[in-house]
Amino acid sequence: MATYKGIQGFAIQNVTSDPTTVGQVWYNSSNTVFKLFDGVTGNASWASGGNMGTARYGLGGAGTQTSALAFSGYNRSTPAITNVTEEYNGSSWTGGGNMATGRNRLGSAGTQTAALGFGGNSTTGTQNITEEYDGSSWTNGGNLNNGRSHLGGAGTQTAAVAFAGLAGSDNARTELYNGSAWTTSGNMGTGRSQLASAGTQTAALAIGGNGPTSTVEEFNGSSWTAGGSMPSPRGMENQGGFGTQTAAISVAGQPYTTNTNVYDGSSWTIGPNCSTPRQRMGSAGTSSGGAIFGGSQSDDGQINATEEFTGAVVATKTITTT
Repeated sequence: MATYKGIQGFAIQNVTSDPTTVGQVWYNSSNTVFKLFDGVTGNASWASGGNMGTARYGLGGAGTQTSALAFSGYNRSTPAITNVTEEYNGSSWTGGGNMATGRNRLGSAGTQTAALGFGGNSTTGTQNITEEYDGSSWTNGGNLNNGRSHLGGAGTQTAAVAFAGLAGSDNARTELYNGSAWTTSGNMGTGRSQLASAGTQTAALAIGGNGPTSTVEEFNGSSWTAGGSMPSPRGMENQGGFGTQTAAISVAGQPYTTNTNVYDGSSWTIGPNCSTPRQRMGSAGTSSGGAIFGGSQSDDGQINATEEFTGAVVATKTITTT
């Protein structure tokens, strides 16, 4: 009689939490049952969310799909750089506290109640300003060592990373934030601006950028290495990006595409298109549940539309025994 070990080459594991390998069988000793990871039960998709109160592009984004933050950006209707902040609860946007210095094309990190906005362009030029949000108001933090716009950012309010960007010319600089001050770290392999980003301070992802380039780089907290290149051509400038270094989403981008790409830590696959073509948008969330909001839909227009991403769903089944 065939055994599981004879077929698979290894015995059924005894674990206290569920693994995530499709087809694997294990015994969960915490709830004393055998289980099977059954694979994908639902496809990734985009759905419409609530519209922002202020249409704009070049804005910052932070948080999750059901607790997102949108701040600053350029409002062409005024026309002017805005300092407006809005909070999203998964269905609608409400006003939050305004930033002290409105900026366009700034970097961002953190959560809805502990966000970070840094760099960007203001009415007086390129900035090194950092501001911290506590869920109701913004206060000044430590300045970037190198002021720049069109940069990438990842992490939390007290452990963030800023990289690349535009400061007269494209650059490869990286800086780390500890909640009060920025310090320089290892340069990227490819200097660029207008890129998408995801991850944490010690596991960040730099996605595409101007050129356009399909180059992807991974950061380990001190240095950058090459990651899997993006599918080309897929709108690799001015994309939205969210997720982690090993499970990231890039979406839309120049020239006003609806493309979605999914990263697994080594390679990209093509996901479902979003509904509204856009670039220079805000983004937040994870690969299982993210959101994009705002952006521009033409060279002289802007939008307030929000779209929500739901990743492919996998199922764990309990195996009954008699």
